[in-house]
Amino acid sequence: MLDCVFLIPIDHRGIQGKLFPQYLELQSWCEKNNAQIFTSNGLFLNFARNYLATGGGGFVDTSPPDAEWLFWIDSDVEFTIEKIEYMMSIPRDKKFVTGWYRSDYSDNAMVGNWDEDFFRKNLHMPFTSVDWLTKTAGKEGNKLVQVDWCGFGFTKVHRSIYEQMKYPYYPLRDAFIEKCNHPTKKGEMLDVKDLSFEDVSFCRNCYEETKIKPLVAPKMRVGHLKSFLV
Repeated sequence: MLDCVFLIPIDHRGIQGKLFPQYLELQSWCEKNNAQIFTSNGLFLNFARNYLATGGGGFVDTSPPDAEWLFWIDSDVEFTIEKIEYMMSIPRDKKFVTGWYRSDYSDNAMVGNWDEDFFRKNLHMPFTSVDWLTKTAGKEGNKLVQVDWCGFGFTKVHRSIYEQMKYPYYPLRDAFIEKCNHPTKKGEMLDVKDLSFEDVSFCRNCYEETKIKPLVAPKMRVGHLKSFLV
């Protein structure tokens, strides 16, 4: 069995040139550390994650790849080997650990909590503060913080979690929240029915099926290459 398989869903943009060298370094690291890289190409993200989480088996064979750890790296994330090694050094009993990143220049990190009362007032779930995570990393470098959901751009999950969960692991789960503040008509309420992204859906299902929530490592901030790097 491998110690780790790195799962990289590659979207329609492919891997951008700025990020290409880090994958050459990762391949060299894998050759020395009983690990492999596994990719998918051109699939919508929820299909890509289900494909990778089963080693290409899909609904025919829903077992995870033959590795202890499934380490997700999105193709638009900038990382270093040092950050890979730090994540791999986190004790084995921490089975669901994530780094974090931003998608814009706001104070919102792509991790947070599931708080329906907050949603009713703001029409989005609360994000964890970038400023707070940065300060926490400076004060308590190895601290891990429990959250309800996380983006899967730089996330390590133990295979035993998948073995306890039902396939598909990455659905688009319904989100229905009643009596929310109307965004344009003051005093009026509306019911919101939408879909959670595949990573948030995984986190919700994971807690319901295993009672495990993600732990974010404040010092594990990675870059996120959109039309700009944040």
